[in-house]
Amino acid sequence: MLGKPVRTIPYRALDLFLANGPAFEKKYGALDPKNAARLRNFLKFTDAVRIGRRSRLGVSAKRYLFENEVANASSDPSAYLQNRLNPIAAKAEPVLWQERKSEELSAGIFCKDISIATAVLTLFRIASAQAGETGECVVCKKLFVRERGYRRRTCSDRCRMSLSRENRRISKAR
Repeated sequence: MLGKPVRTIPYRALDLFLANGPAFEKKYGALDPKNAARLRNFLKFTDAVRIGRRSRLGVSAKRYLFENEVANASSDPSAYLQNRLNPIAAKAEPVLWQERKSEELSAGIFCKDISIATAVLTLFRIASAQAGETGECVVCKKLFVRERGYRRRTCSDRCRMSLSRENRRISKAR
C-alpha cells in the first residue's frame, strides 16, 4: 500500500534559506513573512554560537534577536537555543518508508510543516558543529563546510588536486 509522497529537504537548504529566501520558499514552500525573518535572524545567531566567539555573542544577540531575549541569550546561549528549538523539533516524528523507485526502506524525520523542518535542520547544524555555508564536492559529491570562502568547490586537498588534474587534461585536449 502506497502512502502519500513526501518532500525531502537536504541539509544545505538552510544555506539557501539564508542566502535567498524567495528561492527557498519557491522550492520548499512558503513561510509566514514574520516567521521567515525571525528564523533567518535566529539561524544567524545560532551560527555565531557555533563559531564560539564569546566576545561577539552579545553583538550577535543584539543584532539578530528581540530586545527581551538579548540578556538571556547572551548570558547562556546554549540554554537559550535549547529552549527555543526543542519544543518545535519535538513535533517531528522519526519514520520509516519505502522508496517508490527502488523499493528500499529509508529512515527519516517527518515534519508536518516547513517551520518544524527548519528547526530540525538547525538542530543537525548545531550537532555537527557546522557554521556557515555547506558545499557539495564537485569530485566526490560529499557535503562539506566551506571554511575558507563560498567559492570553494572541493572537500579536501585530494579532491582539489584531482579536479586540477582533470581541468589540466581537458585544457590540453583543446
